[in-house]
Amino acid sequence: MSLNVLIAGAGLGGLALAQGLRQAGIGVTVYERDPSPNHRPQGYRIHVDAAGHAALAECLPADLFELYVATSTRTPKTPLAVFFDHEFNQIRVGETRAGDTSPRAPSAVNRLTLRQILLARLGDSVRFSHELVSFEDTGTGVRAQFGNGRTATGDVLVAADGINSVVRRRLLPQAQIHDTGVRAITGKTPMDAIRADFPDQLDNTFTGVHTPDFRTLAMGVFQTRRPPAEAVAELAPDVALDSVADYLMWLQLARVED
Repeated sequence: MSLNVLIAGAGLGGLALAQGLRQAGIGVTVYERDPSPNHRPQGYRIHVDAAGHAALAECLPADLFELYVATSTRTPKTPLAVFFDHEFNQIRVGETRAGDTSPRAPSAVNRLTLRQILLARLGDSVRFSHELVSFEDTGTGVRAQFGNGRTATGDVLVAADGINSVVRRRLLPQAQIHDTGVRAITGKTPMDAIRADFPDQLDNTFTGVHTPDFRTLAMGVFQTRRPPAEAVAELAPDVALDSVADYLMWLQLARVED
């Protein structure tokens, strides 16, 4: 009898697992609370390190992995991350991979683009408008109950439903969420608006500026190796990706009391 896996949550982790299980011939269904993939903002530039690349290579079909690589950032001219103090003195440099063009080289991706690639070809194996509200052990498997009144049974239930996970609250009630006391404001600026004045040394790298009282400004450029439409046409014509213009992601961190 083949294994039937239920995954609560269609974020990057849940979808990557679903793709990997499909590759292994294991039955899987993903249940997501949002009504559609674009219901909420999906964030901006996200770093994927060497371990992440290796995992995606294992989980994705070869052409989808190539599509992910093609739509990731270009190889940085400088170290992947550079950090300065409040007087703009360089205090630390992150991993240096400049000149490394390996598909597994750490890089960054646009989060929505990666999620669209991870959703590709899963079809009705992803069920939207299905918020997990409870579950029970049936003795031979698990039964999941959703907010829309529907249920599903399977052999295994995987919790990929985020910080407020229903599964975590039930199975690990002692694992409490602790507020760090830090808040962030994030946004993005089109590169076309600032490219002429943007320093070359910050091209495709992640930059952080820290003050002694923890205030932090972080910036990361996102510039694809290839335009999504061009990459899709050559590598995976059946996949739909939103167009993404180059941008600068910025992040302001501060303590609550500030």
